[in-house]
Amino acid sequence: MVGTVFVAPIGAIVTMISMHANITDILVDGVSEGNWVNNFIVQAVFVLQSGKHAASLLLRPR
Repeated sequence: MVGTVFVAPIGAIVTMISMHANITDILVDGVSEGNWVNNFIVQAVFVLQSGKHAASLLLRPR
């Protein structure tokens, strides 16, 4: 995701899916939003709120 910018309106429901064996979590503004689907997939679903920015979306490696 480095260098990628997504523009979504406030109130939008955002789904992030990481399909990588070395990713264990998805953080939004430093808070875990990720849920394990299986050993390779972590998914996060959240509502975009004021103050959440694309730069604050992080994938946590194993």
